[in-house]
Amino acid sequence: MKKGLSAIVSTILLIVFAISLGVLIMSWSRGLLSKSIKTSETKIGSELECDDVKIKLEPIEGNKIVIKNNGNKDLYGYIIRKMDENKNVIVDDKNKITTPVESYSADTYNYGSNVDAGDKIFGDSVKKIEIIPKISIEGGEIVDCTNKIGAYTF
Repeated sequence: MKKGLSAIVSTILLIVFAISLGVLIMSWSRGLLSKSIKTSETKIGSELECDDVKIKLEPIEGNKIVIKNNGNKDLYGYIIRKMDENKNVIVDDKNKITTPVESYSADTYNYGSNVDAGDKIFGDSVKKIEIIPKISIEGGEIVDCTNKIGAYTF
């Protein structure tokens, strides 16, 4: 009789172990899946909201460029890529602008004011400037609108 009882106990233990393992895997995958869904929703939401972004760049005197916001969304910063004739690139991430650039207004950027890794002013040798605008989406998250790059070639 003891042999029959130990077979039942071992079967029950195996079933409990299998159920515990299944519950553990399900809870882990649910967390992973919800994180992926949230990331996808943010990306899709930002792509849709970026459709209202339109920027135009116009140079003015003194190594400055005017960034015109001709869209329906306020800009909460931008990433600026400056390129010289040798295709060297300096990236300036302007995250901390004091006030947003409201729709149908403009901001001025002095592209000769920053230094590169060699401590040289890039200013007059800039041949192309690209601007990647940043907007605020639902929930206050700031996202880059990489599909709405504004560019100006000198």
